[in-house]
Amino acid sequence: MLRQFSVQGLCVKGIFTTFACEKERRATRTSHLNHQQRMKRVLHLLFISLFALTFTSCENKEKQADKLTEEFMRKNLNDPRSYQLVERGRVDSLFSEFRATNEAQYMLDKVKQITDSAARYSESVKTVPQAQKMLADGQRILEEYKKKQKKFKSQFLGYAFKVSFRAKNEHGALVRSYVVFRLNPEMDKLSIEDADMNIFSIFASDAINDNMNKY
Repeated sequence: MLRQFSVQGLCVKGIFTTFACEKERRATRTSHLNHQQRMKRVLHLLFISLFALTFTSCENKEKQADKLTEEFMRKNLNDPRSYQLVERGRVDSLFSEFRATNEAQYMLDKVKQITDSAARYSESVKTVPQAQKMLADGQRILEEYKKKQKKFKSQFLGYAFKVSFRAKNEHGALVRSYVVFRLNPEMDKLSIEDADMNIFSIFASDAINDNMNKY
């Protein structure tokens, strides 16, 4: 009887041990699930906050672009009362690029000169070696250009957007035109980045000279 009780005791102990292990596993799973749920809530809140900030930023810059565009037109058109907005394009961020620097332009001009000269020299068998040397020099300049382009540190320049509109020209005729504006990083000043030829008849000449992009 004692031996049987001992066996039963072991069985009972085994049952309690199994129950305790299962209880611990359930607790671990529950803790893990709770942690996952908390992480999901945090990520969800972060996503909502990021979306709200982005939306607010976009909304602010677009409102500012519309406000400054209206002020610019009223101030600089020959006939401000004739101004009719057709469409304002998306306000995009603008960053500096190596290809727009004076150094990049010089290097590309140099390559073009070399290419033109090499083309002339390659027309004669006697001067082919000179043409090959020129092309090798041009290739070295292009390789250097690529290296500088990779190392170039881009800077935020502001925003750019296109405005299509109608306004009366100096003869009183209503014409359609467009202007690409640059909005500075502080979002308080516009300059003309690009436009069609109609602007010379619908804007005052001083307005164009004073507001063309200088950088």
